[in-house]
Amino acid sequence: MGSRNSSRAKQSAAQRAARRARTEAVIRGREATARRMPHPLPFFLVGGVLVAVAIVILVMMVDYSLRGGYIDKMFPTVSAKESRLSLPIGPLMFAGCALFLGEMFRRGRWEFRDIELRTAGMTTLKVRTLPLWLLTLWSLVPLAAWAILVVVPVAFVRQGSDPSEDLWRISMVYGFIAAGFWGIVVVSIVKRMSYARAKVSTVGAGELRFWRIASVQWRIESWFGFLAGGLAGVLPLALANVGGTTSPVESDAVPTVALIAVALAIIAVALAVASPRSGYAEGVAESVI
Repeated sequence: MGSRNSSRAKQSAAQRAARRARTEAVIRGREATARRMPHPLPFFLVGGVLVAVAIVILVMMVDYSLRGGYIDKMFPTVSAKESRLSLPIGPLMFAGCALFLGEMFRRGRWEFRDIELRTAGMTTLKVRTLPLWLLTLWSLVPLAAWAILVVVPVAFVRQGSDPSEDLWRISMVYGFIAAGFWGIVVVSIVKRMSYARAKVSTVGAGELRFWRIASVQWRIESWFGFLAGGLAGVLPLALANVGGTTSPVESDAVPTVALIAVALAIIAVALAVASPRSGYAEGVAESVI
């Protein structure tokens, strides 16, 4: 009886997989409609202004807290229920959305299919990839932001400065974000090199589906790259534990955090190297619905 049930379960699973494969084949066979998207210039203008506002606020906060000031006193008119340290988050978040859309409208070709919402691939974006040298140059932007937010404060403290505790909260949060974005760019460079060296190989339908979901739809290698870069980026804050100054990163925690960051980085690189196995061209992204 047990073997019969097991055989039926395997047969049912095989039938479901076959139906799913046929459904996806039908979806891929449907004609995709390319649509004209908005002009990217307004998005770049809005995003640029918001980035400038966020940078000004963030630099003011770092300078003020580096000289021993507390951010609550810097912005006394802000509601006491809201954290002053999160003020740059709003402009940065909306700037990221505007700049991302602007760049995708500039370099991308958007295609849409009429399919069921429960099936992925309703929207396909084919992006014109940037040259590798330009992508490498872009990696210097988050790296410079990380240096200003983490390396500079640590250097000042080790030279005898006496900042307020708010400085380390700023360095911890925004330094993590900046280093995380640097990790995403590095993973993108690895992925670009993997596609350049990839050879045509035959993989099963199940494996194609897995890599399509992981790499083309969710970009899971970027998530691991962000976490790895962010964790590695806050490690230098442990060097600020001198002269009575206490940073959020304790020296005893550095080996553990570093080990986690290395493990995440290895996973990110492995996923980036294997991403060509999705069968999709580089620069293609699909929606999850």
